[in-house]
Amino acid sequence: MAAEPRPHSQGLPPRYRVLLGFCAVAVLLAPLVTPGGEPPFLCIRLDYALFASLILTTAAGLADLKAHSHYPLASTLLLEVAGIAVAWLVRIYATVHTLATDPYNFYLGGFTWDPRTTPIYYAATMLSSLLVALAAALHSLTGGPLILASSISVQEFSRSLGGLAGTPLKRPVLAGFLAGLAVRLTPELVWNDKLVGWDTVSYAAHLRDFAAQPS
Repeated sequence: MAAEPRPHSQGLPPRYRVLLGFCAVAVLLAPLVTPGGEPPFLCIRLDYALFASLILTTAAGLADLKAHSHYPLASTLLLEVAGIAVAWLVRIYATVHTLATDPYNFYLGGFTWDPRTTPIYYAATMLSSLLVALAAALHSLTGGPLILASSISVQEFSRSLGGLAGTPLKRPVLAGFLAGLAVRLTPELVWNDKLVGWDTVSYAAHLRDFAAQPS
């Protein structure tokens, strides 16, 4: 489906958006082809590459979305939205996972030490960067996104998100309650049935003593 003509938005020129997108792909390949690709150096380089790709993917995707903000969201712009979302979800999950399972490696360069999760991080980040890079290249070649269906524009969607972001300021009591609940719920989700905290261990010991010898 051909792209419909829309008002042109000022921003980063198309060639630079495409360049940013493919740079995000290139930095992911760099650790695999450079010398010294053995642990622990490979792990550190991979984490640096994942972080750099996240920044470049986000910059390329947001620049392209801004340039085509008058187009419907139900278009090939969704590829860029998905790419940015996946890239950030990977980084957030890697951060939380490392903090919960291996806090010793909680630093930039240490989030890819787990051999079970690193290939998943790498593959997902590569997918996200390719989505953004290829979508930006397609938009540059066709003169704009390919519209799939009639929907709200990217600009309208962005305004809706801005309204949601302002909700905590309008309802501070609810926001405070949810923030506290999230903080308190985190250890329960991370450590499940394990005893966490001095008071919890003390309670468990007293209950065990009481069960053995009620008084």
